[in-house]
Amino acid sequence: GARLSEPGEFTKRAFLNGKIDLSQAEAVIDIIRAKTELSMKSAIMQSKGSLSKEIGELRKYLLNVLALIEYAVDFTEDDEDIIDDNLLFQIKDGINKTIERIKKLLKNADEGKIIRDGLNMVIVGKPNVGKSSLLNALLKEKRAIVTDIPGTTRDIIEEYINIDGIPVRIIDTAGIRDTEDTVEKIGVERSKEKIEEADLVVLMMDSSREVDDEDKLIIDAVKDKKYITLLNKIDLNRKITYDIIGNLRNLIEISAKNETGIDKLKDKIKELIFDGEIDSEGLIISNTRRKQALYRALENCTIALEKIQSNEFLDLISIYITSGMRALGEITGDELEEDLLNKIFSEFCVGK
Repeated sequence: GARLSEPGEFTKRAFLNGKIDLSQAEAVIDIIRAKTELSMKSAIMQSKGSLSKEIGELRKYLLNVLALIEYAVDFTEDDEDIIDDNLLFQIKDGINKTIERIKKLLKNADEGKIIRDGLNMVIVGKPNVGKSSLLNALLKEKRAIVTDIPGTTRDIIEEYINIDGIPVRIIDTAGIRDTEDTVEKIGVERSKEKIEEADLVVLMMDSSREVDDEDKLIIDAVKDKKYITLLNKIDLNRKITYDIIGNLRNLIEISAKNETGIDKLKDKIKELIFDGEIDSEGLIISNTRRKQALYRALENCTIALEKIQSNEFLDLISIYITSGMRALGEITGDELEEDLLNKIFSEFCVGK
């Protein structure tokens, strides 16, 4: 009668038996997949119920608001006088506090996704500007072949590094240029696709060469993305002029060959993604499902507050408060459809 356990079966049993809630259950898979100490620490915090506790407090706020609305509705049925100002103040105050705490949780949600899944960083530039040398410098190993022949890198190379707890997925792309070589042309097209998918683009330019049409083509491709401009080969005679590159953002001068300026690049990455500071102690929302649920809760609470200020019927306002509570309940599993539950646990490893 023995059988293979299903994906996430033991964690799912613990959830269904009330030993853990859904946010703690999801933290199990986050611990398994953690790529850095920071992502591991965040997942462990959530497995111990830090997020569950916060969501529980938010639901208590909204439950109290519902009780106050119920009291106010009963009061107006017996007495046609205007609802007591103090009661209205308490209702507004409860919703405002909930909104503030949800916004605080959502503030670092984008960073949380990066801590959990990694920053998708793409290195782009025309052939032979030093992209592969930069990859090797960041990895501190000779991962990519480096030659003086343009077009050496023809395929996408992907590796992970750890920058102060941030898992950074570095993608070294083929040099972007017009070419008749069939294989290189495929690599160039894939490079352009990776630019569109990137969280952060590193635009590399060769300071020992003048800016040409190929450079301008790549600059135009990244102008709407979040990007860092690297002027490489500063150990050689400079030919690039600032009147050409003056409008480029986040300019850093480096020598990938000599590993000069690499620390400045790492600091700039942290500055752009985390405003230069990583909160390793605070509660981090790292799961897209939880983030969406928080946004729905925030939207319903905001609408409820607006309707109170417009003197709408309290019965109508209670509908939005109830919807906000349900959205929060989806995070901990108090309000969740079976199909979604099955989908969540299907992504786990076998057993667990």
